[in-house]
Amino acid sequence: MSEGTPDILPEAPAYTVKEYLQDISPLLTEGVLRVILAKRGLSPKTPVEDLDEKELDLAEAEAYYNLSNLPVGGATNKDVDGSWSHTEGGWTVSGANIAEWYRKYAALREKWGEEVITKRKVRIINL
Repeated sequence: MSEGTPDILPEAPAYTVKEYLQDISPLLTEGVLRVILAKRGLSPKTPVEDLDEKELDLAEAEAYYNLSNLPVGGATNKDVDGSWSHTEGGWTVSGANIAEWYRKYAALREKWGEEVITKRKVRIINL
């Protein structure tokens, strides 16, 4: 470019609240993201910079709460043909993952004085 012409760069697309939540974990499905956004009254196309800190934190807390309710375990895809096999993809969730996600959920809710849903363990007693 010449000295008399300013550098004009195309405007980057806004980082949306949906993209922000998707980046927390690939385990958050489209359906879960739609529910979180609907519960918080947010449009998926809302730029993150248009939200205040509380709105973003509480949407993030919902994401962590959903993650903390995943079952412990995992899933992979395995192809087998005779003596040949190939495993790809998949995920694994540990009890430590669930505890950390719940801790993050609780911390974000408490930060804003919001109620924290407590998890209870059920004991089965054989009589």
